[in-house]
Formats: sequence, structure tokens, C-alpha cells
Amino acid sequence: VLMENRGGDSDGVLSSQFALMMVPSREGDPQTVSARLIADDVTSGVLAVEVVLDGRTDIIVSTMDQEERQFGAVTVAGQFAFASLDDDGRATQGYLLNGSRMACGDLEIRLPESATTVKVERIEDRTFHLAESLAPDAVAAGFYVLAGRDPQTGFEVESVTGDAITVRDYPAIPCEEVTVLNSRWVER
Repeated sequence: VLMENRGGDSDGVLSSQFALMMVPSREGDPQTVSARLIADDVTSGVLAVEVVLDGRTDIIVSTMDQEERQFGAVTVAGQFAFASLDDDGRATQGYLLNGSRMACGDLEIRLPESATTVKVERIEDRTFHLAESLAPDAVAAGFYVLAGRDPQTGFEVESVTGDAITVRDYPAIPCEEVTVLNSRWVER
């Protein structure tokens, strides 16, 4: 479904946000019962969706800033968060990307920093060679980095050595620094 907003603001700038839900499943997996938009604020860029499946409810939140907000049972200060609740409303898993806090009941994720920016010394194929070494647990395969400015390009991290980050699939782009988007996954 596509919608057109002709109202715009006083400068004639139009804004639209879209949410697409895809739930891949195998035979016997929980089936989607419903999905609804629980937050949609074009001004702040906040978008949150609640997906009800047999046996659980997932809440997915996307924002453009680090402001702490409440979405039903979930509190988020970060750019992306996910929480899964069982039928009793108890959080069973959660994820936070580029944020400082995600809480749902007694499940809480806190990150000391939402992101870490490091200088790039040189680039070779899919590898950013850094000007300084990273702490051993600062970045891992599956993390994401942003490179460049206006526009930025996102890359998934394939591997990390002390002073080098190798990304998946695409050549690293010329840049002076990369930003590692810190994240954490918690499952009970």
C-alpha cells in the first residue's frame, strides 16, 4: 500500500515513512496473528510496530536519535530495538543497536556507548585499517559500521583483528573514520 502526502510543511517538503513486515516461516512455525503500527512520527522519525504471533508478541522500534521513549511495555533510548514477549507479557529476548538502553519488564540492555568512532589509516579491498587498536570486545562479526559522510554507507562486519575491520560483501569506501554501531542481544 502506498500513500501520498500532499500537505507537506510550509517549505513544501513532503515526508513519508513506511513499514514493511515480512515474517519468513516454515511449516509448524508460529503464525502471524496481527500487526499494527504503535508509533509513527514523521517529525522525529520514530516508527514502532507490534507483531502478534501464536505464543508471543514482538515490538520493533526505529528512531533517529537517542531520546528515551516508551512503546507499550518497552522503553528505548537508541536507534533500533527489538523485544519479544511471551503470552504472559514476560520479555524473553531483546536487541539494542546504536543506543544506550532497552528495557522490557525485568529484561534490560545497557550499552556504555551507543557508537564508537575510530580513525582510518588506510583501506585495502574490504578492510578498514585503523589508526589505533580496538579493545578485544569492542567489535565482533555481525556488528555494523558506518563509513563516509553525506551519504554514509553501512557495512556488516565480517571479522576483526586488533587494528583492522573487514566487512562483508562490498569493498570498503575511502573515508577518514568509521563509526561502529554498538549492539547487544539478550535471550532467556
